Amino acid sequence: MSITVNGKTILFKPAKRGVMTRAFELLTGFVSPKCGTILKAYFETKDPVPVWKYEGVEKEQESKYQSFEVPGGQGMVAKHHDGDYRCGLQVYWASSLRDNLLRWFEDHCTGYRLGSLVDLIQKVREGGVDGLVGVRDICGSDDTLLVYDPSKWEVKWNSNGERWEEYKKRRDEFFDQKIKSLGCVVAGKK
Repeated sequence: MSITVNGKTILFKPAKRGVMTRAFELLTGFVSPKCGTILKAYFETKDPVPVWKYEGVEKEQESKYQSFEVPGGQGMVAKHHDGDYRCGLQVYWASSLRDNLLRWFEDHCTGYRLGSLVDLIQKVREGGVDGLVGVRDICGSDDTLLVYDPSKWEVKWNSNGERWEEYKKRRDEFFDQKIKSLGCVVAGKK
């Protein structure tokens, strides 16, 4: 009972008797680099696949995927991967790495000004930013998704030996150092 990606093929293995194993050519596919969950997939099929029957759940509403028809096939997207408690990665779903990075920056970097977006895109594509990962399409037909690992951008508070004010200062200094390593500056400074 599973749905897996093997190369450029998506494989549906049944959870119940009477449901046959099916394999399809992927048109596009993204997999979480941390937990291996299929984040998004489009595949060629003439007949819709009841994805939930291959997950071992009792009802379609219990599926971890949103499934839908697309011209020439079917698509599926992970419903609850953002901040998934097992994985912790947050996915940015825009259709370009550029747009995803701009959204991430807007969400997390209030008070800072972005340096060179071109340089940041390149760093992420090359894997040079701890906690920001560009997830490439397995088939090479779609642009790169962005996954953000908040644990790489945070420091933990030692409530037993550290005052809250000390922690906030340490946390802010850590974040400031991380964001400056991306070529960003405090807004209003040059």
